[in-house]
Amino acid sequence: MKTGKRLLAALLALIMALSVVSVSSVTIASAADYSSATTLSGGAGVSATLSAAASKTWYKFTATAAATELTFTHATDNSDVVYFTVQVFDSANAPAAANAMVKIDSLAKTPTELKSFSTTIGATYYIAVETNNSAAVGKLYTVKVSASVNSESEDNGSTGSANQLAPGTPVKGILSSADDVDYFKITLDQTYYLNITLTHTPKAGVTAKYYDVTVFFSDGTTRVGSFASLGKEESKSWSDAEGVALKAGTYYIRVIDGGAVAGVEYQITATLTEIPDHDEESENNNSTSEANDITSGRPMIGALDVTNELAIDTDDYYKITVASGAIISFTLSHAVANTSNVYFRAKLIDANGTEITSVVSKGNENIVASVKNSVAAGTYYVRVYRDIAAGDDDTTIPYALVVTTAIVSGMEQESNNDYTSANAIKTGSAASPVIYTASIATKDDIDYFTFKVKRGYAYIRFYSQDNGACKTIYHVDVTRLSPNAGIVKEESVKNFDVDYVDGEFTSACLGLDEGTYYLKVTPRHFDNSMQGQYGVGVQYSEYTGYETEANDTTATADDLIQGSNSLYIGGSAFDKADVDWFKFKTSSKLNATFTLKREYTKAEIAAGIKDAKNFEWNVRVYASTDLKNPILTGVFKSNKELSETVKNLAKGTYYIKVSANSGAYTNKDYSISVTRTESTPWWQAFIQRIKAIDWSNLKDMFSFMTKIPWAQVIPILVQTGKRLVEFIKIVLNRV
Repeated sequence: MKTGKRLLAALLALIMALSVVSVSSVTIASAADYSSATTLSGGAGVSATLSAAASKTWYKFTATAAATELTFTHATDNSDVVYFTVQVFDSANAPAAANAMVKIDSLAKTPTELKSFSTTIGATYYIAVETNNSAAVGKLYTVKVSASVNSESEDNGSTGSANQLAPGTPVKGILSSADDVDYFKITLDQTYYLNITLTHTPKAGVTAKYYDVTVFFSDGTTRVGSFASLGKEESKSWSDAEGVALKAGTYYIRVIDGGAVAGVEYQITATLTEIPDHDEESENNNSTSEANDITSGRPMIGALDVTNELAIDTDDYYKITVASGAIISFTLSHAVANTSNVYFRAKLIDANGTEITSVVSKGNENIVASVKNSVAAGTYYVRVYRDIAAGDDDTTIPYALVVTTAIVSGMEQESNNDYTSANAIKTGSAASPVIYTASIATKDDIDYFTFKVKRGYAYIRFYSQDNGACKTIYHVDVTRLSPNAGIVKEESVKNFDVDYVDGEFTSACLGLDEGTYYLKVTPRHFDNSMQGQYGVGVQYSEYTGYETEANDTTATADDLIQGSNSLYIGGSAFDKADVDWFKFKTSSKLNATFTLKREYTKAEIAAGIKDAKNFEWNVRVYASTDLKNPILTGVFKSNKELSETVKNLAKGTYYIKVSANSGAYTNKDYSISVTRTESTPWWQAFIQRIKAIDWSNLKDMFSFMTKIPWAQVIPILVQTGKRLVEFIKIVLNRV
């Protein structure tokens, strides 16, 4: 009899050991409130006892799979009575402990209960354990939840014993000790994007590493990619979908303890995504003559592993042809590895083998991109290679190469480094701009463009060809040629720096006289990481009534134009340092009214746009005989025109100087008009007044006076003379 009891006790202990994985034993008193629930980690059991009949203990867990398995074990007694009642509630029903999803009445003689039920990944569920049987009080029980999915098969501690993963099917595993290693494998029958996801029950605030996951090629040592999962992270993934696809073959996934996770269950899932619209290299393509054709924008999957002759593969060549001038660039990407060693080198070359641009890609760089280059019509090659002598890694990781070409209507033609070799460009309008594509290839590169205009005004426009990624700052000098002592000299008209806003730049309004002009583009600051790719155009309007730059001195002052009743001209303070000079002549003494105002465009007027704040221009008027002391000083604003009259201007030449008020600067257009009123001599004015008198009213008076005796006439004449003198005085005072 004693032997039978000992055998029963040993059997019970064995059952408990097999049914509880990583069990932590605690004693929990009655806890009827679900809000005090103890958190369960997937795969880790919790043991406890109930302190009294009619007591209840709560547990909670977060589901990591679409189905969850509940395992409940307890010490047994050879009886059919119910020891424990176990119920599972979702979050909505837990407060009232009603409408249980699962209910288990665990009999005294049944040591283990298993129950699988559907769950929502990420949702929280509650488990209530209670008893109404005093015989169950103090009996040790264990409750455990696990993802109801396939389980790993031990021992899978090497690539040779790796568990097979089916795409999209999760497999659960557990690291039973800090030294436990789990290997899984997946076989690709064609090129796919591969994604590995690992999930586990999160521990809030735990930043220690739970798992280290690494993906290897078929040799089990060449790393494809890796990631670490922290205790607080419910799910962590690695994906090559943003890098390069993996070719057909077998790949291994290793899961090891990150240092703080032994005994905690996880799930691992491998998913495959087909790659749309791609090509794969065809060996041997080790020279330009054997280069694979590559299509613009279509990924090419390749690898430097072995050639068809089973030799070490050091070079892959790809060929692309453009029928006209184009912008060409390429990107090279691969799965990320934990190394800063060089994996791939790639360069763009022309048909003569001359390098245009190149990149170096390291193991820990997911993607590298070349700069955008302007090229002429022809055939070009991208060479992907490695330099073993320089210490490059001999990796078999595949790569994805994407070459992109964009045909453009206008293209810079090198070498255009001075005005004699400037590229001719056409001017366009605001509605129909003509854009030419160019690039600053080095810090010493200079680009020249030339255009012809009649008198009018222009805006110089720049466009970023790479969404503002290149940080090169361009300096633009607008120049023209002029003879100096018989030698042609290039002189500056106006210069400015290009500062992109939203990928575009438009200069202030630039007044130009009829002639040929040049745009000289140089790097004010050169971005060493990228080539300076840009678009440039000239927006032009013909108009004789606009200033011409450079009119920065009296010697180059613009003549005011004769209008119907005034002199006028339009202008713009190009920048804070801009000064505009204008001049006009008088052939006689006169009065002059100077009017300056802000000129709103037709579009601004139609839209009802007014300046958001007041902008100011400083105005000075000088006589040519004294250019230091102005005869008129004033300020006009964008919301209030200036109108001042200067009387009795002497015959001669006069200058008007306009400059921006740097404290309230704007490059908006303004206009100047001078209305002249002649100032005539007094005697000419007197005669004009006399002639204007209506003498017909005096006829009757003279007829009457002839009939008056002379004795009476003389006093009348005396009085008339007095009145005439008074009349003359009045006239003179009015002149």
